Amino acid sequence: FVQCSDCGQKFHQNILNEEWNGVYYNRWISSEAIQAHARASGNFGFQADFNKGKHAVERVLQIERLTRNIRENDPIRILDFGCGDGKFLSAAADFGFECVGVEFSAARNKTKVIDFFGDLDQVIEEIDDGHFHAAVLFEVLEHLSEPLEVLKSIHPLMKRGGILVLETPDCPNVTDIKDLDDYRLINPLGHVNALTAESQEKIAKEAGFKRVTPSVVQCTADASRAYKRGIKRLLSPLLTRYPQQYFVAE
Repeated sequence: FVQCSDCGQKFHQNILNEEWNGVYYNRWISSEAIQAHARASGNFGFQADFNKGKHAVERVLQIERLTRNIRENDPIRILDFGCGDGKFLSAAADFGFECVGVEFSAARNKTKVIDFFGDLDQVIEEIDDGHFHAAVLFEVLEHLSEPLEVLKSIHPLMKRGGILVLETPDCPNVTDIKDLDDYRLINPLGHVNALTAESQEKIAKEAGFKRVTPSVVQCTADASRAYKRGIKRLLSPLLTRYPQQYFVAE
């Protein structure tokens, strides 16, 4: 586990090559293994699905608000890189979004709820530059051996002023694998990068994106939850930042 002396990014120096990544994501992480992990972590069943759906709607509403000035009355064209089984895109499609997904994992292909491409090169071949109003990468950058290059490849596909959403595990204090919690954040098989709000913003900036602060979006029937989120937003300058960030394509 090392740190770049130029940009400060922390990452695993020795990681799987392309061939073994194929084995890891297509054989070891099977659909059965994914379901077993979800059950073991408590991220399974109605309540888990309900919460995911609620978060998806909040993201959809946020993206709709932030893209109004670049699309007028056009439907929102969105790219989800690392889209999993496509459930977020399915939710976005219900709101009228035109959706394109990219997912490498064969296991996700078995349980998909929407069609998607197997890699970004296929999208680049078929989609014109300046096509997308938004792109999202939810818990993806930590898996990539070249996160900057991926963002650089996505940038031309987006309209100027298009919205990029990045979410990753928060790793400000991780220096090595000392216990199971560290291993869940960083490991040379899956989570090869230890990202922070600062390092993620630096990567996005180098790829041509500028950080923006979105307004609060609420999707709840619970008034107390809305109140608590509003207070948390007011206190956010005093709290540790979590790498859930919004950017615009310059």
